[in-house]
Amino acid sequence: MNLPVVFARQPWIVLIPLFALVGLGGAVLYSAAGGSLHPYAQSHVLRFGLFLVMAFVISMFSRNFFRIMAYPTYALILMLLVLVELVGAVGIGVGSGSQRWLDLGFMTLQPSELMKPGIVLVLAKFYETLPAPLTRSWRGLVPACILIGIPAVFVLIQPDLGTALAICFGGVVIMFLAGSRSAGSSARRFR
Repeated sequence: MNLPVVFARQPWIVLIPLFALVGLGGAVLYSAAGGSLHPYAQSHVLRFGLFLVMAFVISMFSRNFFRIMAYPTYALILMLLVLVELVGAVGIGVGSGSQRWLDLGFMTLQPSELMKPGIVLVLAKFYETLPAPLTRSWRGLVPACILIGIPAVFVLIQPDLGTALAICFGGVVIMFLAGSRSAGSSARRFR
């Protein structure tokens, strides 16, 4: 693919303000460190660069990839949440005393954060495969509530009420969008 075409396809109306915010954040962190890039500003900019590259790579995947990976991704994150309960690290980071992390040696991983986009992905796939008249029936609501409820309960056990509510909120938004007529017609236009 031609590189200028790839750059032309990017959502610059979102990226330019994002770059401005990161630059402003870097300047504030530089000032907070007394005019030094280390430790705050340098890590801020490096993390942004890393995640920008990751976002760019993810944007290159086709929509079918995400459709295929929705249920396996959800299952993997659920297994990670169960693993947190079995062998999770206690007291790492800010929330000392809570069991939210998996210590991988080179980094600590908080699987509950992965479930936020994971629940959106799996519910989008669920409602895509569900016939439109069933989205507002019990056959559309009960399975979706189960898909939301299982990870929410595991996250509440950690305990992390804020993340559990964020998972529930993301799921309810997808349920709402799947049931609204205007959202359904918008989704059909983008296929």
